[in-house]
Amino acid sequence: MKLLLPELNYGQGFSFNNDIFGRKRLSKQLERIISISEDDGLVIALDDKWGNGKTTFLKLWENEIITNNEYEVIYFDAFKNDYQEDAFLALASAIYPSIKSPEKKSNYMNAAKEIGKLLWKPALRIATRVSTVGLVKGSDFEEIGEVIEENVNDQIEKIIEEKLQKAEEEKNIIDTFRASIEKVSGDKKIIFIIDELDRARPDFSLELLEKIKHIFNAKSVFFILAMNKEQFTKTIQKRYGQIDADIYLNKFIHFWFTLPKLEQRFDKSTTYEFIEYLSRELNLKMNGDFKYAISTLKNLLKLSNCSLRECERCFSILIISSSNELKSSEAQQVSIAIISYLKIIKPETFKKIETNSASAEEIFKAINKDNITEISKTFIEKVIYNSTLSEQEMVKMGVMPIYDDWHELKKPLQCALRNFEDIL
Repeated sequence: MKLLLPELNYGQGFSFNNDIFGRKRLSKQLERIISISEDDGLVIALDDKWGNGKTTFLKLWENEIITNNEYEVIYFDAFKNDYQEDAFLALASAIYPSIKSPEKKSNYMNAAKEIGKLLWKPALRIATRVSTVGLVKGSDFEEIGEVIEENVNDQIEKIIEEKLQKAEEEKNIIDTFRASIEKVSGDKKIIFIIDELDRARPDFSLELLEKIKHIFNAKSVFFILAMNKEQFTKTIQKRYGQIDADIYLNKFIHFWFTLPKLEQRFDKSTTYEFIEYLSRELNLKMNGDFKYAISTLKNLLKLSNCSLRECERCFSILIISSSNELKSSEAQQVSIAIISYLKIIKPETFKKIETNSASAEEIFKAINKDNITEISKTFIEKVIYNSTLSEQEMVKMGVMPIYDDWHELKKPLQCALRNFEDIL
């Protein structure tokens, strides 16, 4: 039995087997926008929760583009590249390998060097001047401190003066760089995908946005930025204070999209389809020794608003926690499923069960009991009541107590916790 989903074969792009949510239609919609656009530096953002499949969608789309050969595509993982200090160099380096012509490669390299000089020259001058302070001994510092400060100020003034005088020249340098980008792929437009923007180092991800807007906004380049907008706005506010992060982002991004979701009808939803896909890929058999655990977890997840990654983690935890049980009773299986669900989706309720402080109503609320089918609900209620009420309370409510082999009252959820003791 597998514990994790195998790496998806992105192969030729979207296929019947890998596009289980029908998301190819979004890629076609984006391509239609790109094909008709004559705008400079159009930026489109893909916003969705962590773990809902943004990277999978983008990787499938990347391979689809490569297969169809209508566009050039560049995939850039901001999170994996945030060890780099300079956002311009990071983006420029991502473009360079896609240039086939030696002449275009040379032109692009030269234009990038000029941009580099433009961006770094002032900082290097100031840094060089300021670094001389470190060469002065502490005993001498007071005597010449004013002289150093005056020299640094003079240097800054000269840089500002030079900057103002060379404004037109700088504009030409940036225009030349943009022109070199536009020639990179000949007649093809470039789709530049930047993934994991919200997970990258905050200063790096914000600098990427700045460079895209001010330097890389060439006519033939279309940026697709993937992020969790809610999380990214927190990054913006952490850096700039309580500004309106939505307004800030809209300075850089022209259109927002989200991943298509299957409609909730006929018991078919995005979560439902993914759970069925998980069951197939992880070889979870409904007629096996743990059919009640699998069935219960499926029912709980279908009603939740969790991410696809959380669904996968719930099943992985279920498999691991069940590995020591050769054969379990229905009550034990249902309990393991409930604990697996709560550990990942509702950790605060899981911790309360650990300390015997969770009430039946708290657990019912955490698992959306009211929406569970009557057949499943009856046994789930029995397990939860047995775990939270005394024998007398259950008798009053007409709930059948569950006893162990020694006819002691059994608390199923607490018993199931033993399977999770070493799982963080």
